[in-house]
Formats: sequence, structure tokens, C-alpha cells
Amino acid sequence: MPKPIKFNYEKKAPFRDASLFIIVCEGGNWEPDYFRFFDGMSPRVIVVPVECVDGKSAPKYLIEPATAEEEKRDATRENDCLWFVIDTDKWQDQIHELRQICNDHPRWHVAQSTRVLRCGCIGT
Repeated sequence: MPKPIKFNYEKKAPFRDASLFIIVCEGGNWEPDYFRFFDGMSPRVIVVPVECVDGKSAPKYLIEPATAEEEKRDATRENDCLWFVIDTDKWQDQIHELRQICNDHPRWHVAQSTRVLRCGCIGT
């Protein structure tokens, strides 16, 4: 009878670290509820719902919490990224300003949501 093959298994350090995705979204609309689904699924996906303070919920008010979360999580690797999810119907004019700010941060991106997208996400 042939001798069984022995496999020596030893756990090694990961050879590739996964990307960190920070998702920053307004606190009053559907985006936080939708993206909370992903929060906790992986330590590398972080959802940061930003609540409206003193009636201020424009995209430019998301910059400070985004920067704080990026520093808190040490999101400095090349493949780490931060996404702003913004309601296009509500903030159409300010989205351009946010995109200009993102140009200074190569790992920052803007995703625009629309009524059609929201209906599709809720309906499925």
C-alpha cells in the first residue's frame, strides 16, 4: 500500500492586504441605510453615515468627517479608497465642488445616487 502524502501546513502572513473602502454618505437619506448592509461584513469596509448638524448636510460638510475617518483607520495604502455617496437630485450644484476637492485626494471618489437607483436598490 502506498505511503500517504504528508502536507505540512503552516499559517503564513497574508501576502496581500485587502483594500480599505470607506463609504461616506449623508445621514438623512437612503444611502446610510443601504450601505449599513455592508458595514460589519468585513473589517475592510467601513460605512460612515454623516448626520446633519445645525441643518447643514451639503456635500462640503462631509469633508471633515471623511478626513477624520481616513486618519483614524490609517487609510494610506495605495489601494485604500474613500467614496462619497451623494444624492444627485438634492445636491446637483454642490457635487461639482466636491469633485474638485477630490481632485486633490487621489484615493477619494464621488458616487452619485439618483431616484432611479434608490428605487432599484429598495425594490430588490
